[in-house]
Amino acid sequence: DLFLLTRIKDQTFMDTKNIISLSAAFLIGTAVTVVLLKSGVVSGTTSDAHVKELALQAIQENPKAIGESLQKLLTLQEDEAQEKATEALTGLQDDLTGDSTDPVIGNPNGDVTVVEFFDYRCGYCKRMTPVLFEVVKADRNVRVVLKDFPILGPNSELAAKAALAAKEQGKYKEMHNALMESKTNLDKTGILAIATTIKGLNVNKLKKDMDSAAIESKLKKNVELALSLNITGTPGFIVGDKVAPGAMSKEQLLELIDTTRKTQKKKKK
Repeated sequence: DLFLLTRIKDQTFMDTKNIISLSAAFLIGTAVTVVLLKSGVVSGTTSDAHVKELALQAIQENPKAIGESLQKLLTLQEDEAQEKATEALTGLQDDLTGDSTDPVIGNPNGDVTVVEFFDYRCGYCKRMTPVLFEVVKADRNVRVVLKDFPILGPNSELAAKAALAAKEQGKYKEMHNALMESKTNLDKTGILAIATTIKGLNVNKLKKDMDSAAIESKLKKNVELALSLNITGTPGFIVGDKVAPGAMSKEQLLELIDTTRKTQKKKKK
């Protein structure tokens, strides 16, 4: 079950964040205690209860400094996670950019590839859709690979299956845009209602293809790929060797594409 798989990963991610926070709090508490010992405020004979009281007092008197220390530690942990994801990209480039079954917008032979992991029920993904089309219009040499990452429940998975099933009839772009533009509830009834509005789309064939093993396998592969890169939310982008989680403006994405293009050219020299 794709939704269960992503929920388990999300819980693991949250548990990790909680562990980091608790570890940070422990380290800060320990550091405060060490400072108190070195300053002579407490000694080896001071009771544990009194040490805790003095440490708490120190934290209360310097909340900003304590908060900054905690934030620095959390940022360090997040940076390390980003570095690991970047390292993982090296062995995953073929799966990310070389899958011929992936929907592509922009220049199919573009010199820079952007990979987007998205969910049809994600508000930020909906807002990014016109941005992506603006980007491929502004930069005629960029290729955008679209990878369904249905993490917001079973209906997200249904929408992803419908879009990929529409691709079998050459109607992916129309179905993709219709789902992204929809303001209605994307349950099965709503999804099929949208399908009926797409000219030339055989809805009966669509329903059959939605249950195909090939589409199920593709979505599972997408989910596993995203999670291996520590992408736990949508949208998530890969540009060159950079993992860029979250939505961004047209200008930010074009800048990232330009930086990636320059880096690639330097590597070729």
